[in-house]
Amino acid sequence: MTPAGTTHRPLRLQTRIMAAVIGIVSLILVVVAAATSTTLGYTLESRLDDQLRASTTNVAQWAGAAFSAEALRPSEEGVTAKRVLAGRSVLPGLLLVVAPFGGEPTGAIVEPTSESSGSIRDLDEDDLRTLAVGLVNQSDATVTLDDYGSYRVTIREGASGTIVVGLPAPRTCARWRRCSPRSLSPHSAGSCFSR
Repeated sequence: MTPAGTTHRPLRLQTRIMAAVIGIVSLILVVVAAATSTTLGYTLESRLDDQLRASTTNVAQWAGAAFSAEALRPSEEGVTAKRVLAGRSVLPGLLLVVAPFGGEPTGAIVEPTSESSGSIRDLDEDDLRTLAVGLVNQSDATVTLDDYGSYRVTIREGASGTIVVGLPAPRTCARWRRCSPRSLSPHSAGSCFSR
């Protein structure tokens, strides 16, 4: 008898085997869940990078056309991000910064107004600065904009200027109703386009 007045019986072999099996199965499930999560993250990141490359190619053509039109018929405002996106069919959440050589950079983001289209909103000075800091010494980065969330962005230089194109990262996806991968914050300082 034990001090509490109960007898201590050893665990039966069947109980010990069941506890071991449950422990092993639980460990296997945890390992499978971690592997699945990692694989899904890489797959989504790869998918977002592919979508970003395709979007950048399209937007670079649109920006090239805008720069060419500006060279033939200069306007008072010059080439702006809003002007490059105007009248185009773009997915909600697309981000664009246009920095003409010798001109002021402008940025715009396509905010959703329906499932398939959006309205174009200008980015402010802080957003432009955050993008510049996030792209120092690298051509691709994930940056977090205060009002819009995390974006996977890439920079491309052309004959007449520089463009930055971005798509929302996963934590931002819910807002834009689109899906993409993980988000990080910028870790470097400086500027990728002059102000």
